[in-house]
Amino acid sequence: MKITALLVLKCNPEGSDPTILANASDVTRFGYFQRPSVREFIVFVGRTVGKRTPPGQRQSVQHEEYKVHSYNRNGLCTVGFMDDHYPVRSAFSLLNKVNCCIGNHILLGRVLLALNDKLCVQMFGLCSTLKDFVLRCANMTYNNSIFNI
Repeated sequence: MKITALLVLKCNPEGSDPTILANASDVTRFGYFQRPSVREFIVFVGRTVGKRTPPGQRQSVQHEEYKVHSYNRNGLCTVGFMDDHYPVRSAFSLLNKVNCCIGNHILLGRVLLALNDKLCVQMFGLCSTLKDFVLRCANMTYNNSIFNI
């Protein structure tokens, strides 16, 4: 059971591409020269799935050996790339926890706006928090209660 990436997107209601708020990925199991294209693939598929997930809905999409889980809560969409063996309920629990954590960051007003589209919104400590989620879940040391649901 592996988590390859977690993305947090701000979905625009007018149908334009979602804005990436945070992106954490673990591409160490890919070859050195494949990593940039894998990251590009993650961003492209994440934006596509996030754009197609209606507000208030969850969905899972099978893509090759990965399942892409998406949860859109009022325009704040969390997307996770997991392998086939990752439990669906645990994946959505994780996405809900990330979405709540990031929603609290936004509500507290700790948002810095940048000028370019590559990282339009950057939150204090958010990317490191997402990387912690990815690493802890990849090592299966993350709160075991999520996996025991």
